Amino acid sequence: MKVLNKGVFFEISSILKKEWYELKHTSIKFLIVMILPFVSSIFVAIKNGTSGVLNPELNILCSFLFSGFFATILIKDSITREKKETTLPMLLLSNFHCRNIIVGKVLFAVLVGTVFQIFQILTMFTIMHQMNNPLLYLISIEVFIILPLTTFLMGSVVLLISTILQDEKISDFVSMLLSLFIGSAALSTYLYSNAIVITSI
Repeated sequence: MKVLNKGVFFEISSILKKEWYELKHTSIKFLIVMILPFVSSIFVAIKNGTSGVLNPELNILCSFLFSGFFATILIKDSITREKKETTLPMLLLSNFHCRNIIVGKVLFAVLVGTVFQIFQILTMFTIMHQMNNPLLYLISIEVFIILPLTTFLMGSVVLLISTILQDEKISDFVSMLLSLFIGSAALSTYLYSNAIVITSI
């Protein structure tokens, strides 16, 4: 069992190192993309969540959702690049277990996305606290659990669809659409459950 655990840890850590190495080659592009939802989050917080086509609660949560969504683009870019360089089949045919490859890729996206989400949460909390925003209850300790979990689910969908579908355009469309649907459903459920708790109080 100890040998198995060491093997699992080695394979996952190897995938994490590989993803980190590839990220460094696209770091500028990635940082620009990740800053976009961060800027919009500040704007939404200043406007008390009223800026957008949805209701204020969903506008605030969607600010976090898009940070996780853009983090899943890491996975999509990685799969696309590996398909073009034909390294994905070699990786799947290696001694690495497919489960560990999946966990490594998704975990990397979650770790990177969570860093930006934490900055978003703290920034929005500070702004909304200064403005005595009544929607401040949305930014609770549970968010630090819900957001990484949502990013994990979205990333898993992107990875699965990107691997199954060979057509790049179709896999892009389907994977991103499904990941957004799952992320929206998860955050909407969180919002609905919070609303029930507050109403009962």
